[in-house]
Amino acid sequence: MRKITGVPRILGWTAALLSILTMLAGSAWTLQTVYGAALGEVAVVGKYNALTMVLDNGTSKASELLASINASSSVTVKKVLRYDVGSGFITYDPDDPFSSDFSIQVGDPLFVLVEGSSSSAYSLVGDVPDAGSVEFNLVGSASSCRFNYISIPLDQSDLDGGHASDLATAMGNVAKVLTYEPAFGFITYQVDDPFSSDFSVQIGYPYFVCMTNTTPFVWP
Repeated sequence: MRKITGVPRILGWTAALLSILTMLAGSAWTLQTVYGAALGEVAVVGKYNALTMVLDNGTSKASELLASINASSSVTVKKVLRYDVGSGFITYDPDDPFSSDFSIQVGDPLFVLVEGSSSSAYSLVGDVPDAGSVEFNLVGSASSCRFNYISIPLDQSDLDGGHASDLATAMGNVAKVLTYEPAFGFITYQVDDPFSSDFSVQIGYPYFVCMTNTTPFVWP
């Protein structure tokens, strides 16, 4: 595995993200994230922001992620959430002793509730997951599609810079693809609606996909 430094997608900023892989000396790589034209854009605080654990840095619990972001950025994470197709949202809240300090794996798409007054990037240093190691068990319904929360694994380079329609085609059995922007809420691409927004997608980013398959299957 290659060691890289990355910035997971924390959707607290309105600028578009541009990820660039730059080769360094030897076999090391660095993942640089450019926030549009300026670094000083104000975070959307008091909002839920989406991110993906794109690298393996040893984080295995929601409490560890919360502590890591709070220790290394100028924003404060109050809650961490994951989405389960069967149970809905599962929340870790350090102020609630009855909340679930759930497990986190590489590639997991998550939500964090952010507080703060200025933009900040959470830098993640870790190992690139092995090709094929990040995958999602997709559950659907033919009568009414079911939402699954996924990220696009880093090894799916053909999808990087593509569109929601490309992701839907690559996965199959997809009725809708949603991305979340805290300033605007959910943006939806619907396969059978030519007027819906066929937004851009990138590897390492989280998306909701509404599945129509009648038998669970693993993607990719």
